[in-house]
Amino acid sequence: MADETLEFDFGFWKKRSANYDSLEWVNRPGYLDAFLSAAQPKETDKLLDIGTGTGVIANRIAPYVSEVTGIDASPEMLEHARLNNQHENLAFEEGDVRKLAFEDGSYHKVTARMVFHHVLESAELGVREIFRVLKPGGIFVLSEGIPPTPELRDWYTEMFAFKEERRTFLEEDLKALAAAAPFAEIKSYAYISRGVSIRNWLDNGAVSDTNRKKIWQMHLELDHTARDIYNMQITDDGDIVLDMTFIIVVAVKPI
Repeated sequence: MADETLEFDFGFWKKRSANYDSLEWVNRPGYLDAFLSAAQPKETDKLLDIGTGTGVIANRIAPYVSEVTGIDASPEMLEHARLNNQHENLAFEEGDVRKLAFEDGSYHKVTARMVFHHVLESAELGVREIFRVLKPGGIFVLSEGIPPTPELRDWYTEMFAFKEERRTFLEEDLKALAAAAPFAEIKSYAYISRGVSIRNWLDNGAVSDTNRKKIWQMHLELDHTARDIYNMQITDDGDIVLDMTFIIVVAVKPI
């Protein structure tokens, strides 16, 4: 069970779990492939997937490794993950990244896609826990969505505040977070997911009707420069589509 002394909005994730698998960005093959490629999976690997949610990453990588454990703090997300489980070498457990219930050096790889923006307290402790459970030479792969430019950070933070309580990262912030543990090497890469539907994101994101309208309006009110940066377009059916930027950080534990 997750440590309840550390913050976690169980109600929000109970609502979000129902439609999480319908989120377009979650299942986009390009982003999935880029993220999993960074993990360099091997058939002998034991892999831990942090914040596994409904098990999208865990299911995708399971055929390429020996064993996968997915952990999440939300019982409802894990219920969906277990229903979605397609592999005998894949198991799911409830847990918190800041207090991992695994021995030192248990895993060859640890993945955390779109997790740490939800870790509002003691995120650095979570990174140190990941470092602890990695074997020497093991790889930690971290990925988060970021504003497309630093100049849009304030707008991005304000917009997301209508959806959920979360952290806003830039690329340097993510590399600094990984550096909370003594990794031997930390590299980062940008991946841009083109033409993501804002309508789909809002319809399946557990956002109230009032806040959904506010987020929508904030996009419509973006100036021409910001629209160009986002490559934002209004489709014939009235949707807003834009390019989302994700950073993939790869950190290697010293041998």
